[in-house]
Amino acid sequence: MSLAQGAIAIAGRGSGIMFALAEDEVLSRTQGLEAELAEARSKIKQLESRIETDALLDIFNRRGFERELTRAVLQVNRYQRTAAVVFIDLDDFKSINDRFGHLPAMQL
Repeated sequence: MSLAQGAIAIAGRGSGIMFALAEDEVLSRTQGLEAELAEARSKIKQLESRIETDALLDIFNRRGFERELTRAVLQVNRYQRTAAVVFIDLDDFKSINDRFGHLPAMQL
């Protein structure tokens, strides 16, 4: 098989597969795959964020809170720092949501 200048030959051992691609085709395909990979990584990051965030309030849900708490405890231990956790519980908050709706409740 003779190849034109700037072409790449690829042969599979024992498979009988042999083909040739021009370098610009290989470069174009590589760039396309890199773009697809970047898009997939972005989508994964977005989905990972969604599983740790409350959709309504855009704050950490329990899973996100536990991850951040674990990270913070590790950092406090590593750098021998002190820290505090503040917990606020609004009694009957659901009744405020039910009576006035989510928007006024979020403004509290």
